[in-house]
Order: sequence, then C-alpha cells, then structure tokens
Amino acid sequence: MALSKTIDNKTIKIILMIILITVPIYIIFIYASLSPGVNSYVHFEDKMYYSKKVENNITTITITSYITNEGLSDSGEVRIKIFVKDQKGISHSVGEKEVGTIPSHKTEEVLIDVVISESERYSVDALLFEDDEHVVSSKGDFTAPITTEPKQTTGGAFSPDEEREESTKKDYSTPGFELLELILSVLVLLFLIKRKERFKK
Repeated sequence: MALSKTIDNKTIKIILMIILITVPIYIIFIYASLSPGVNSYVHFEDKMYYSKKVENNITTITITSYITNEGLSDSGEVRIKIFVKDQKGISHSVGEKEVGTIPSHKTEEVLIDVVISESERYSVDALLFEDDEHVVSSKGDFTAPITTEPKQTTGGAFSPDEEREESTKKDYSTPGFELLELILSVLVLLFLIKRKERFKK
C-alpha cells in the first residue's frame, strides 16, 4: 500500500513537472508563430480595377488592387510593384508603392498611377513582395477606348491570374502543437493505466 502510494506521488510529481515545463514552452511557440511575417499569407483579391486619364497629351493609368492577409499573424513589410504595357507590349514606366504591415485577416486598398503611351489594350503585371521577398505575381489585361481629348474614364474591373512563388508556400500552423498533442496523449495514457490499476485492487 505504501509502495503504491509512493508510486502515485511520483507519478503526480512527474505529471506536474511535465505540465510546468510544457506550458511555458508552448506559450513561447505561440508567441513566435504570431510574430509578423511568420504565419502571414498575403495575396491579391480576385479583381483589380482601372481608370484612364488623358491630360496634356499624357496618359495615366490608375490600377486599384486589394491585398488581403489571411494568415494567423500580421504580415511583414509588404510592397507592390506594377508594370502596365501598351498594345505593342512596351512598358514605359513602373508603379511601386510601400504598403507596410497588413494585420491578420485584413485587406488594404492600393492605388498606383502609371504613365504610359496611349493605347486601346493594356496588360498588367503586378508583383507582391513581403520583407523584400517576391511572394505573388498577378497578370491580367483590359481594354480602354483611345482618346486624344482630355478625358477621365470611369474605368472598370478585370480578373487577373494569380501565381504564388513555390519557395513561399508553407504550412500555416502553430509551431509546437504536435509536441503538445504528444505530451497530452502520454498524460491521458498514464491516467488510464493508473485508473486500471485501482480497479484491479
């Protein structure tokens, strides 16, 4: 009886020690997983919007995109770069904007102006960077009427194709969760064994 009681006390002490060690470690893992950029998932929304302005013989295309972070943590520093090409496939300038950090499950609206030659058809290449790492590309095209008169078009929407860089694909989970599951399984197993021993008595 005394031996059984000693074993029980030792088991309880071991379980308490495991819990005291595991909980702080797991809290650290959770904190690390929620650090900016660790578990973020930034991407373009399905549609982009455009408008066209002609003034003093200068054609300006405004591209509006929406960038969403669907990850568990806030994003790193996000930057977008847009190339607009005319009908001949010539890109005369590049639009670029620093978006900054996007909170988890939030969407940012980004407007970028690009000066380009007058054309009826345009193609758009949009590149998304997070902490200076290229993560997503988005390509699409749209048609806008040619005009030589000063004019602001109401614009419209188009649906570009999005492609994520293979090197940035990752599992979005809380680090250390598998370790916690293993420890909890061991604790449950110990509990069941001790309970079975008591029933045998």
